[in-house]
Amino acid sequence: MTCCFPPILLDGRFIQRCKQGCLQFVILKPILVAVTLILYAKGKYHDGNFRLDQSYLYLTIIYTISYFIGPLCTGLVLCSLQRFASAIQSSSKVHNNQVRCFPDLLAGHLEAIAH
Repeated sequence: MTCCFPPILLDGRFIQRCKQGCLQFVILKPILVAVTLILYAKGKYHDGNFRLDQSYLYLTIIYTISYFIGPLCTGLVLCSLQRFASAIQSSSKVHNNQVRCFPDLLAGHLEAIAH
């Protein structure tokens, strides 16, 4: 992967964990929307209110963790597949764009969050 990290092994457990990491956002998002609507109706949710007795702070933390885990797992899968993509490219002499690796994905993700 890089000079600092060993190559990622593509085994069944790794793929299963990455699928769970990607799908957790798809499952968690509608649940958090429903919770937000219920808390808003009860007066416990006010957008932008970070007081400890309001739910906005806690929901924001959960959303942030979820938004980080999904792209992280996607990036890990792409980086682990990069080794196979380069082997296929060199053997078939087809020059496609290389799969972008995790640092590029993370930088793009953080830039998107900042804007």
